[in-house]
Amino acid sequence: MTVPATTSQPAAAADSGPKPSDPGAGLWIIFTPDGRYADYHAAKPGLLVQPPEGLLGRHYREVLPPVVAGKLATAWEKLTVTGLPQAIHYELPVLDGRREFVAELSLGASGQVLALVRDVTRAYDHQEEVRVISDRLRVISEAAGLGSWEWSATTGRHWRDERLLEIYGVASMGPDQQAWAALIYPEDREETLRRAEVSIADPNCPGYMHQYRIVRPDGCIRWLRTQVAFQRDATGHAIGAVGVDSDVTEEKERAERFRVLSDRLLLAAQAADFGVWDWDIRASRLIWDDRMCALYQITKGDPALYPDLWRNRVHPEDLSRVQAEVQAALAQGYRLDTLFRIVWPDGTIRFIKDDALIQRDASGNAIRLIGINRDVTADRLREAEMRQAREAAEAASLAKSSFLAAISHELRTPLNGILGFASLLADTPLQPEQNEFVGYISHSSEILLAMINDLLDISRIEAGRLSLSPRAFSLREVMEDAVRRLGQRATEKSLKISTRWHAGLPVNFVNDSERVRQVITNLVSNAIKFSTQGTVTVEAAPDEPGFARVSVTDTGIGIAPDKQPQLFQKFVQGESSTTRRFGGAGLGLAISRQLVELMGGRIGFTSEPGKGSTFWFTLPCSPAETGRVP
Repeated sequence: MTVPATTSQPAAAADSGPKPSDPGAGLWIIFTPDGRYADYHAAKPGLLVQPPEGLLGRHYREVLPPVVAGKLATAWEKLTVTGLPQAIHYELPVLDGRREFVAELSLGASGQVLALVRDVTRAYDHQEEVRVISDRLRVISEAAGLGSWEWSATTGRHWRDERLLEIYGVASMGPDQQAWAALIYPEDREETLRRAEVSIADPNCPGYMHQYRIVRPDGCIRWLRTQVAFQRDATGHAIGAVGVDSDVTEEKERAERFRVLSDRLLLAAQAADFGVWDWDIRASRLIWDDRMCALYQITKGDPALYPDLWRNRVHPEDLSRVQAEVQAALAQGYRLDTLFRIVWPDGTIRFIKDDALIQRDASGNAIRLIGINRDVTADRLREAEMRQAREAAEAASLAKSSFLAAISHELRTPLNGILGFASLLADTPLQPEQNEFVGYISHSSEILLAMINDLLDISRIEAGRLSLSPRAFSLREVMEDAVRRLGQRATEKSLKISTRWHAGLPVNFVNDSERVRQVITNLVSNAIKFSTQGTVTVEAAPDEPGFARVSVTDTGIGIAPDKQPQLFQKFVQGESSTTRRFGGAGLGLAISRQLVELMGGRIGFTSEPGKGSTFWFTLPCSPAETGRVP
């Protein structure tokens, strides 16, 4: 930054007396990013709040009175959020007495904050002060990554340090202002030059801050921030100026990205109806947006009140838990995910879902939380309704299962009597027609008993009372026994039934052999029932590692594609006419699926109408194999 050469020191009016204040810079301070004194220079020791040996390393809140510290904190926050220089005016008791000051804050290249403090209580002799401050400013600028310059109204000449020339992207620059003005971005040139001229002409202007763009000789466009302090004589006429410039291009780009993200977040928040909050841990500052205030039925006001208002709104039974979860997340994690209740002033209870991300510094310390709150009361009510409906359905299902179990037991007793006496009757001398009648009685009773057994199994499974009795057994023997028992039925329908055993299977399996037999019997029985000619083949072969596959293939009627998805449901058969043509309650496959899953396997099928079906299931192989069938 330079001062336009076209502006010279105005002539003093004849009747203008000495000015009541001296706006020259009296104190330079560099603060660390977290607010501690890192370096300083006081033109007069009496301008310090306390002796200098007690300043370095201390936080400004420990040094300054609360009112002044509060003003500084507000300006600091605006500076870090917007990147724009800030100024504050305050009174302060110092070693020389109570004085009035103006402090101008700007950001350094490494996140430090540079404060230029001027005593505006009375005028000083600026000449020696300007020289000392200028020397000190050069040192400070180098440390903070700033470029510095000076301007003399007497000679109209400018001096610029090497760092400033680096920022401009030039190796050298003449002592006048034309070369600098030519670097200014065309759209910013008029305002930048006007701001300098107006500030020089105003006798009450101690300095100013301004941001503008330059176009380097290589065509690169950069954003600069300049901070200017004027030296004025007793009449207020500018006799010179000192300034520091910094390249704030990255800050401007970050600010633009932040603005875009903020706009997107605002749109997302409005669309999703959630509130956004931001907690700066170091500054102990909590910020809520309008939606957060609406969620908690709080009038937007002083952010310092939000923590207490939040605690007062959280349900007393949830407060300690949520606070513990926050502390645990700060200590260990990078995310906070919790659910709690709040109580509105009218007593209404709402459920709030809170999600937040934790930002940490290079040392891993939590420095910031940014989160969203969403009212999920409607979701919780729906969940409660669904839970009640599910519990009611489960209770009804349990009652049904208990009824089925009870009635099935009651039916089995007389049915076993019928089967027993039919067997005894068959052993007595009977006429051929009587013998046929006894056979019908036995066959019908066996079908009815099988259906009752299926109902018992279903009721036990649904009630969770069906248990397995695993033991070592020969799968080959169980498979062949099931085929042997059903062989007569296959012969009656002129079907050829056979078994096939593949090499590489274990000799013994460990599982419930009776349940395995029941599944095989169900599948073979269905194959015989729905086949009018052809073959039924029962096959055992290795499947995926650790499993064997048992399959039953028939040449029966097959299953229509639209009926296949529901086939393993209770009381479902391939088509409505199946029950009339072939009988059965449609429980066998449903029971088989649940038994196979209980035994650790899977069940499935393939089918094509008119060509037949293949039903299969898998079983885990024995964990303690005694050998394999060659």
